[in-house]
Amino acid sequence: VTPEATELDYGGTTTLSATTANNTIGETLSYEWFAFPAADDNDAANHNTANDQVIGRDATLSTSSTSPAGTLYYRCVVTQTVNGEQYEYSSNTVKVTVRPGDPAVTLTPAGPIDYSSQITLTATATSQGVSDISQTNYHYGYQWYKAISPNSTDGATEILGETGETYTPSGLDEGRHYYYVVASILD
Repeated sequence: VTPEATELDYGGTTTLSATTANNTIGETLSYEWFAFPAADDNDAANHNTANDQVIGRDATLSTSSTSPAGTLYYRCVVTQTVNGEQYEYSSNTVKVTVRPGDPAVTLTPAGPIDYSSQITLTATATSQGVSDISQTNYHYGYQWYKAISPNSTDGATEILGETGETYTPSGLDEGRHYYYVVASILD
């Protein structure tokens, strides 16, 4: 089966293909595709698909990454029928990893905020395809910025070293100050 492994962004697709060698005249081939989770590549290679649901019956299988983020393994079992005799062959195992969707960030407290005492801004990121990022092999990375206007990132300045979920502005003078945060998916 090709490709041997692939990583997709949430919402992407890939096509897996099962190819056979030495086709014999008068033979028929049938295909059964299976998808299953596994603890690791070794566990996947030893997985028995006997109790798994068939998810496809063609030589190719298109997978969509709208399923939850994480890793699934795929295998194709090909049955060759020659002169009434059946022979079953199991393919290699293919690892398909779906990355979480681009994060959306909610900032609290939401502005405008009267700065009469110290405040802490908190970013909460969420992504399509994952309800709890800590249950995946990914995590969110953050970078805070100070902006010059409320609805634009033009001319914004990166706040060096501020890469956590929270940011506490210090040394503010009177007037309006604008902040935003960018979240990203990290391995």
